[in-house]
Parts: sequence; C-alpha cells; structure tokens
Amino acid sequence: MNICLINPSLFSSSKLSPNIGDHIISRASHRELKKIFGNDVKISEIPSHSFLDLNSIKLLKKSELTIVGGSNLLWFRLFPPASWPIGPIELLTYSDLILMGVGWGAYNIKAGTYSKFIANKVLSSRYMHSLRDGYTTEICKEKLGLSNGINTGCHTTWHLAETKIGYSKNKSDKCIFSLTDYDKSPKEDLELIKQLSLLYKGNIILWPQGADDLSYAKSLGYNGEYIEPNLESYIRFLENTYSVDYVGTRLHAGILALEYGLNTLVIAIDNRAIEISKDINLPIIERNNISSLKNLILNGFEINLNFNQDAISSWKNQF
Repeated sequence: MNICLINPSLFSSSKLSPNIGDHIISRASHRELKKIFGNDVKISEIPSHSFLDLNSIKLLKKSELTIVGGSNLLWFRLFPPASWPIGPIELLTYSDLILMGVGWGAYNIKAGTYSKFIANKVLSSRYMHSLRDGYTTEICKEKLGLSNGINTGCHTTWHLAETKIGYSKNKSDKCIFSLTDYDKSPKEDLELIKQLSLLYKGNIILWPQGADDLSYAKSLGYNGEYIEPNLESYIRFLENTYSVDYVGTRLHAGILALEYGLNTLVIAIDNRAIEISKDINLPIIERNNISSLKNLILNGFEINLNFNQDAISSWKNQF
C-alpha cells in the first residue's frame, strides 16, 4: 500500500514546522497508519503549509490513498491563503482526500460558501472522515454538507484509548510547564509560573514547544530550567524522569505527557482543548480561570479519559 500523508509538520518540502506540536501529530499519524496497514506500508509525505510543487504532485499521483494527518487544517480562505493553502493547482490535483483527526480552525472562523465548495471538491465522498471533536463534526455536517464525517477524537489520543494507563491522583514533586508564543497573555501566564513555582517549591521546568516560547518565558522573568526544544529531548525527559506533572497551554505537549503516564492539566486557550475536553474528558482549566489552579492541583488530579472506540474502529476498519 502506498499512502501519501499531507503532513502539518512540514512547512515546505525542505522546511520543518517550528511548532513541535505538529511533529507530535505527525508521530501519531505514522503510528496509526502502521497499525492499520502494517509496518510495510509506504508513506510518502507532502507539506500541508505550502502550495503543491512538482514533487508533491508526483507523490500524490503515485499514492493509492491520500490522508490528511490532523491539525487545525479544516478551514479555507481565498486570500490570504489559509494554513492549508488551496489554489487552482490544488483544486485540479487534490481529490478523494481522507481526513484523520482533523479539526476546525477556530471559533471565530466561519464556514461559508467558499469553504463548502473547497471541502466538497477535494475531500472524499467514498470514505469516512475522522474528525477531531464534536464541534468540527457539527460544522462539517451543518455548514459544509459532509455527511461522512465521524467524531473519533484527535488521533494523538487514540494510543491512550488502547493502553489504559493508570494515573496517580497526587501531586508530584516536579512540574513541566509550557507557554504559547503565538497566543500570549502575560498576566495569566506570569500567574501560572508564580503559582507553579509555589506549589512545586521551585521545581518547575519549561518545555518550549514553539520557536519563541523560551524567549517569551524569559520576558516574563523566568530564568529556570528548560528541556531542549525538540521532540526527542522531550520524550527522553518523559521516559527518564519520575514524580513529575504537566501543566501548560500547549495541548499536544500535554497529550504526550498523558501517554507517558504523567498527571496532566492543560490550560485551554482555544477551541482545540475545550472541544476535545468535552468529548474525551481531557483535564483542562481555561486560562481566564487560572486563579483556581492551586485548588485544582492540591485537591488532586482527576484523569478519567473516555473515548469513542466504536468511531475510531469504524474509521480504521473501512480500509
């Protein structure tokens, strides 16, 4: 089986996304596709963040299936282009695309006639689409006219559904935290650092998932430890560090922490964490409620994840 993966971790054919969260998504895409099609599946990749070049077009033509691998890609704009740019060449080339864990862009983005036209032109009508959350599923059905979308949850969480990890309720000795460079809220973010420093007696460590997360943290006065800003270093830290929690605004850093058994609390700053939480009971606190963080942590972490396993299986079994 030859599969072409439209990958949000690629900004272009030669440039990687500076947001390591995209690489966590890509990691999950490869993992799940291998579970479905076997380890011998051939996966070629093209970037989701740029228009198609000749090499990408060749890879698309050679593939038997084309999978769109997650992220906030399901929104479209003529000018300036959306994060997944689709122009005349893409309209002529893309066809029968299958969504895997893809979500709607943001609450303030409306689905209009143009979005409906693009979605129905490039997305498959033969295969079911895996959608990240109920909010996205409703938009697809009501606004885009797509009746073949099902709410599977983000595919970065599917592994959690299979492994049945047990989590400790009690606060650990140390805490990984994160901030978000493209969605700054200095008052609340500084309060997050202060509260975590007090709760964990200074034993906090930053993981800068985004390119400017570290400089932003320093601008708030944080001069403490940090994990090197790459996925390998973060995974190595999760594998080899004991009695550590995760609290932060970076969604996929939190999902990966859950995968490694950490007590986790995501600070929700946009529709992604909020809507995923509604569906799978992801532990969140909205940033504008940061004052309640201390009580939440001291009262104990409550992690009881729920998954729509029937939807996940239905999407996988269609192949």
